[in-house]
Amino acid sequence: MSLELESKNKKYLVSIVIPVYNEEKFVAKVIERVLHADAGFPNVDIEVVVVNDGSSDNTRGEILKFEKNIKFVDLEKNQGKGVALRSGFKVASGDIILIQDADFEYDPSDYHELLKPIIEGNADVVYGSRFIGGQSHRVLFFWHYMANLFLTLLSNMFSNLNLTDMETGYKAFRKEAIRSVSLRENRFGFEPEVTIKLAQKKWRFYEIGISYNGRDYAEGKKISWKDAVRALFVILRYGLNRRFFISLLILILIFSAILGLTKETVGLIRQMPNITDQIPPGQKFVPLINIISGEEKVGFISAGAGQGYVMDLYQAQHALAPIIIEEGSDSKFIIVSGYSKTALEIIMNGLNARLVSELPNDLYLIEK
Repeated sequence: MSLELESKNKKYLVSIVIPVYNEEKFVAKVIERVLHADAGFPNVDIEVVVVNDGSSDNTRGEILKFEKNIKFVDLEKNQGKGVALRSGFKVASGDIILIQDADFEYDPSDYHELLKPIIEGNADVVYGSRFIGGQSHRVLFFWHYMANLFLTLLSNMFSNLNLTDMETGYKAFRKEAIRSVSLRENRFGFEPEVTIKLAQKKWRFYEIGISYNGRDYAEGKKISWKDAVRALFVILRYGLNRRFFISLLILILIFSAILGLTKETVGLIRQMPNITDQIPPGQKFVPLINIISGEEKVGFISAGAGQGYVMDLYQAQHALAPIIIEEGSDSKFIIVSGYSKTALEIIMNGLNARLVSELPNDLYLIEK
């Protein structure tokens, strides 16, 4: 039997986990709606798990009206959405875990589309996107939208996914997927944390379009700019691993060393006249020829041509015609051109070499 056919014939229990904080106006209606929701599959049953996150209003009393039909987790004090969800996941017994906010921003009529990729055996994780599909959306805050786009883009960069709505409140998981990750974030940092950690585990993601009836702050919306800042931190915290930091540190050190040498070279280029025009080769290089006589070849290290102001390999070969000049540091004697004394010391230390002769315009002969 194929995996797809087996998935369609299998009996599924879906746990709808509803974290609640100070939602006395909406929670009873939401629970009622969820209890009567039609998942759209004959082989799917629904279990409702409601977590009261230390509400200070009459939310708890409204939830208790349904205690015979739900699993109820009552937290003594408010600790955040992340804590409430982890508490709900612990008591959920479903094959699939689906998150439902305790307001009417998200419509339970979308359950069928959310569950379909998992039921058909194509996905382990499904996100309901507010930004794709042809469903209706309430028009609200521009800057919330821009922040969401930025955080989703950043999350995608570190998770290597191409989601359009990482912060969505509608998420569904196979129980094996959500239980494979250890979650720590207590508030809305749950969204980027669970995304990155599931992506790192290589679980299969799907995304479907959903309807969205967002609230403003007067209607009880709780997420704030502080949560956006926290989400940024969470993405960096869980998206960057130790290997990345070590690699980044090494690159910074290498770049700093190159930058230091480059600054010295730029100074040389600005100050140094054209070496071949200033000193006739026959006069300048006689001491070098005398020292290296008997050598078949000499190595050559230069700071670069620098528009002709630093001696290059061609100039060296022309000036020391009796000697074979080769770029590199394999020879016993090496000509160093265009470096300051500070840079020269670095080169000599690296090659375990000594200075033999110093000529004008920062031209040196060193011996290994």
